[in-house]
Amino acid sequence: QLQRGIDIFVTYAPAAGTSLYYRSLVGGFSIPKITQVLFATRYLAPPSPPEKVKERLMDTGGFLAACFAPVSDNRGDEQKTATTVPAAAIRPGGPGWAAALRVRHLHARVRRSILQSKTLDWDTEENGIPINQEDMSATVLAFSVNVLIGIEFIGGRALSEEDQKDYLALWRYLSWLLGVEINGGDTVKMRDLPPLDPCSGRKAGGSATAESDPIAHSYSLLESVIFHLLHPNDISKKVASHLLDIGRNSKKERMQGKVAASNSDKYVERDAARQTFGFRYRAFMCRRNLGEPLANALDLSCPPKCSLSYGLLFSLSSMHLVLMRIYTLVAMHVPFLRTRINRWHASGMKVFFGVWEMEHNKRMRRANVKEDRSNGDAKMKGGPSCPFALIMQPE
Repeated sequence: QLQRGIDIFVTYAPAAGTSLYYRSLVGGFSIPKITQVLFATRYLAPPSPPEKVKERLMDTGGFLAACFAPVSDNRGDEQKTATTVPAAAIRPGGPGWAAALRVRHLHARVRRSILQSKTLDWDTEENGIPINQEDMSATVLAFSVNVLIGIEFIGGRALSEEDQKDYLALWRYLSWLLGVEINGGDTVKMRDLPPLDPCSGRKAGGSATAESDPIAHSYSLLESVIFHLLHPNDISKKVASHLLDIGRNSKKERMQGKVAASNSDKYVERDAARQTFGFRYRAFMCRRNLGEPLANALDLSCPPKCSLSYGLLFSLSSMHLVLMRIYTLVAMHVPFLRTRINRWHASGMKVFFGVWEMEHNKRMRRANVKEDRSNGDAKMKGGPSCPFALIMQPE
């Protein structure tokens, strides 16, 4: 079942990736309690420059590739391993399994660092415990239910009930690895409340054989989280704008953005990012994916509907969505091509993971050397670099 869930993501990777960026990351990271953590760590938030934001987004892609890309056995027989050992990447010892535990460790480090910080003055009454169970459940739902909704939005029809259950089962397992409490799990509970268990339909305390509906449970929990947490504020607007500003701006524009970040408490890159067509296009695509109410709450730029600019953005985004719909429907309804598409995407994901891992390790080594030099020691630290280490420590 886990392998079938992986195949769902790999087969519909273009639609899933589009949904993750426009719906889950921009929309989900607009939750004020989560954006407070992003600002505290300077992760995906100002004053981190656009190039760093792009690197962080690639790190998210690297995590997904570690979990979903096919792995090779000791003899390099990739096809045999993928066939005989389902979900090999997320089994104990696999790259996805290791990556999930590293992310879990990173979350624990950030949580402790924020709470113990003497300069940050974290307000637990207002913001709660950093990266708590509800925050992590919201993130899991953004990568599971929101992807299913996004595939339905792009494809024009929902995946089959069996496919949806397989994909939710995959993320229930990954959520457990990431530290989300689940029913029947061995997580030590710090309170008497039942676990949220975002991708399971089994009621808290219910038997394993009891009838469950993970689809209904997951969708309803996502709606509950939205009503409870998704109330964008000024910080949400900054993060949304920053996430959309991942294009190649000129040096002058980047300097303008840095000046704005250092001189204004209400940092929104209007003068730099919003002058670029790429930013306006991404903001328009985000608006079409999120809907007008949330897009307006996040202050996403949109030209007047009667303007030439609006017509151009609408036409290009419509062509983009139509082509993606055709591609998605072909994968849904043509079994032969679906198999070919799955193999093609899996191969590309494996290549991406190899390139990303190499580049990320270089970044981590540079960060380690820089830290050693600041301590008067220019030697490299021992041991392999952690692919998801927090380079910029909380202030």
